[in-house]
Amino acid sequence: MNQTVLMECRRLRKTYRSGDEVLDVLKGLDLTVAPGEFVAITGESGSGKSTLMHLLGCLDEPSEGDVLFESRSLKSLTERERDRVRNERFGFVFQFHHLLAEFNALENAALPGLIGGLSRKDAWERSERLLTDLRLKDRLHHRPGKLSGGEQQRVAVARAMVNNPAVLLMDEPTGNLDAANSHELISLVREQQKKYNLTVILVTHDTHIAKTADRQLVLEAGMLAPV
Repeated sequence: MNQTVLMECRRLRKTYRSGDEVLDVLKGLDLTVAPGEFVAITGESGSGKSTLMHLLGCLDEPSEGDVLFESRSLKSLTERERDRVRNERFGFVFQFHHLLAEFNALENAALPGLIGGLSRKDAWERSERLLTDLRLKDRLHHRPGKLSGGEQQRVAVARAMVNNPAVLLMDEPTGNLDAANSHELISLVREQQKKYNLTVILVTHDTHIAKTADRQLVLEAGMLAPV
């Protein structure tokens, strides 16, 4: 396996059809991401940023081209293999945290670990460690309704990391946060990235947040270009 490339897009296209109308969202873009890299992708609303993230995370399939992860073609995998890669190797953080209201922060963060086969003890220990790293040690037993927006999103980050993913895919994670909470969240993610040698791919409309990344790209007219 090429240790200098973790993820790669080759001539990636995504086309949507509605009757006779054809919408080309992604038009043959290429992308390489190194292990441990933090990449930010910006672009106007509707430019295809979320579409690209769904393709990278095995949540959708390209119309043409391919996504390679650890030198393996994602489209060549069986459905079960894609499920395993998505659940074990990727962590997802979206604009909306989607926390379960009846569970506290510790339970919400631990849930993917329990579903993935961790023992209750291991899932709880990982969850508590991550939440503590994300400055939520005093909020472990608070339910989402008792947490601020920034705190809720930090719980979502812990949940995304509880299975020790190789890649953290973040789709507008600060979209509902004010500037102070946005920068705190990204700063804390940066700390986790360095601690665990995590690869982070972030899509955002916030150019100030994007500037904190190792590399910035812009998605325009279905193609990626350096900022």
